[in-house]
Amino acid sequence: MKKYNLSAIMKNAWNHYKAQTGDNKKTFGYFLHWAWVDAKYALIEAAKKVAEKAKEVIVNGWNITQLEKAGASRWTKYGKDRMYLRKIGNKVMDVVINYRRNGGIESILFKGTDIGDGYARDIMSTYDNAYIDLKTGDICGYNENQFTGEFLENLNAAYRA
Repeated sequence: MKKYNLSAIMKNAWNHYKAQTGDNKKTFGYFLHWAWVDAKYALIEAAKKVAEKAKEVIVNGWNITQLEKAGASRWTKYGKDRMYLRKIGNKVMDVVINYRRNGGIESILFKGTDIGDGYARDIMSTYDNAYIDLKTGDICGYNENQFTGEFLENLNAAYRA
């Protein structure tokens, strides 16, 4: 089995060799060595990505690993298995809250546009109590309002396996 693309390594070395300028020129062997180092590094990085992908936990079509990395919290008790979405709702809906030093809210941005507190409360009420029932794969507990469709669409696009 061929691990490396020898043609690509050689082209990489030649391109760097030809592109050098100035008085302190390096030999072709120098660039060939570094082209091999780059190729080996790329192979190692690809293997790491495959290993990381294999570690991801998928439950009823939801990528639990990505949800937990984003900040969602998993709750498992009394025969229920849920993933609460309050902490990742702002990320899903592209809401950015800037706080003052004293903890008060300085500004709230929705998709890059400054919005008022009342409008932000409407957006955040959509996912304030939302969770994914991991036994069924359904999204529950969200409020029906004008932002519901966008929230569900963004959530499915980002975290469905």
